[in-house]
Amino acid sequence: MKKSQASMEYIIIAAFAIMVVFGVLSFFYSRSQESIADLQSQQINKIGPEIVDAADDVYRSGEPSRRTITLTFPEGITSLYTTDNKEMVFCFTNGGDVVFISKSPLVLNLASTDVRKGQHKFLLQAQNNCTCLTTPEGGCPSCGTYTQTSCP
Repeated sequence: MKKSQASMEYIIIAAFAIMVVFGVLSFFYSRSQESIADLQSQQINKIGPEIVDAADDVYRSGEPSRRTITLTFPEGITSLYTTDNKEMVFCFTNGGDVVFISKSPLVLNLASTDVRKGQHKFLLQAQNNCTCLTTPEGGCPSCGTYTQTSCP
């Protein structure tokens, strides 16, 4: 009877240790996911005003002003668009979005691949009555009002 009792106690201790280890691992995993989300939010809150401020500077300088900016996008952005040429909206894979307001009319000519994770160069170009944000290889559409009403 002693051997079976010792074996059972050993199994119970091992099971308890495994539960503690899994509990600690899940706690640290959830904390790391929160940290990643916070970091992404901080990066977006840096990128958004940088784009808007640069666009306002280029617009105030007038045509044919141009400016190239380099931005590092975090993971999780699905698209970037403007509404009424004033509100710049970042859309995320989790369904959320973040809006930045431009003081000057802003038109975007970007594909979803232009806002994928990593470092990208963009061209801000003053036009007759707006500023266009595009890739250095891309062109700028006319400054008519294009409105996308929601994230895809």
